[in-house]
Amino acid sequence: MPRGRHRQSPPLHRLLPPLSVAAASITCAAGAWLVGDTVVIRGLAATAATAAVVGSVLTRRWDRAAGRRVAEAASETARQEMKYEERIAELEADAEKAAELRTALNTRLRAKRAELARLRNEHAELLRRYATAETERASALEGRRRLALEAAVPSKELTAGEPSGETVADAESAESAESVGDGLDLSAYARADEALSRLVASARQQRERAEAESRALAAEQEKAEAEAREQEKAEATDSKAGRTAADPDEDGAAVPGKRPAADERDGPDSSPVPPPHARTAASAVVPYAAARRAASRSESGFDYFGTQKNPPKQQEPEPEAEEDLADVIGAETLAETRKGAVGEVIDLTAHEENEPIGIEELRSAIS
Repeated sequence: MPRGRHRQSPPLHRLLPPLSVAAASITCAAGAWLVGDTVVIRGLAATAATAAVVGSVLTRRWDRAAGRRVAEAASETARQEMKYEERIAELEADAEKAAELRTALNTRLRAKRAELARLRNEHAELLRRYATAETERASALEGRRRLALEAAVPSKELTAGEPSGETVADAESAESAESVGDGLDLSAYARADEALSRLVASARQQRERAEAESRALAAEQEKAEAEAREQEKAEATDSKAGRTAADPDEDGAAVPGKRPAADERDGPDSSPVPPPHARTAASAVVPYAAARRAASRSESGFDYFGTQKNPPKQQEPEPEAEEDLADVIGAETLAETRKGAVGEVIDLTAHEENEPIGIEELRSAIS
């Protein structure tokens, strides 16, 4: 401990005044009980009262000091709280700024990534274009090489025949170039290039001429084939008409004034043949009868939906002496159709889902 200082401890220094006051008060009170003299008792009472006053003063001072310390502590606490709140506000502001900066950086990062992806796509597109250009260039070089080879072949063939004026000029230029020697000038190269271009042009003209001749020959062949097909169709139609006309004579039931039923159905005056994609009316295969010929029925001109553009021609009425019951029913139907009693009647037979049957082919197969 340094010199010049009291050797008591700070706690003892703080407790010395109150202890002194308390000891004086207790001593005076005890003396008042023990001493019998009135003057002494009065002095002890006065001393005790003084000690009490001093104690109250000390207590008040301590109270004020304690209140001051409490106020200082409260103010310090308030200051610290304010500092802490300010610091918290600053940190929150910094956090908000950091969040905004992070959002901006994320936006820029996404933009950079999109730009990078676009650049990669452009780079890939450029690579594809470069590859395509290289492929086209290689194809062009290969085509030029083939054209040069094709042009070289006709040039050898042309030298075997009679030389033309251009060939003679080329030969003379070649001989003059050979007479000069190895030191060929640019004019010789130019003449050689011109001769090669003429050879290429002549080869192209020959190819075009050959293609034109082949096309003309193909057109003539197609025309001849079409004529042959038409002639075959005409012959087949004539043969069918002949067979149909000969059938009643073979059965022995034909009458001179009566048209055969097959001729009426299959002849040129019958209803128009429906298109290949349309379906014709169903018809049953009837075997030949020995004593009775087939009933002469004409196909109706029904067209329910109006799809047949060329209506069938009306047939001439047959003699009444040769009509049986079926012929009478057919004639009545035709008469009503001619009178127009029922209005416009449309045939649905072309729209039925039946397969077309070739009657003539079946009859020829049976016979």
